[in-house]
Amino acid sequence: MGDRANVVLYNETKEGIEYSPVIYSHWGGSEMNSVVQEFIDVYNNVVSDTNMYPAMRREVDRCFPVFTRLLDKKQIEFCVNNFDNATDYMKELPTANDMPIIADDWGLYLVNVATMTAHKSEYDWDKALEVQ
Repeated sequence: MGDRANVVLYNETKEGIEYSPVIYSHWGGSEMNSVVQEFIDVYNNVVSDTNMYPAMRREVDRCFPVFTRLLDKKQIEFCVNNFDNATDYMKELPTANDMPIIADDWGLYLVNVATMTAHKSEYDWDKALEVQ
């Protein structure tokens, strides 16, 4: 029982796709859609010079703490899991079933930090049962 969701920030590069660690919330999943949208809005509303304020650059390693600070501000408890098999997804994005920790309630939000767009992958229990 829970209200689980995962979030992964990513960026497409010449070498393939780079990923953040997996952000997992056990109890804040139902709020994650609005948090992701607020995160995107923060970046879309930036008018400052990112050379003077590099934390607002659209890079995975710079966006990751901005997202986690937003979760703190909203008092959404979360943990971070290594995405150990991220190299398996250099050419295509993972699905909710590919995450190291299950978030079957609200799935996986994948946020492209370069375009500040997001899409959601729902956890597929039928697929999970096939693997067993």
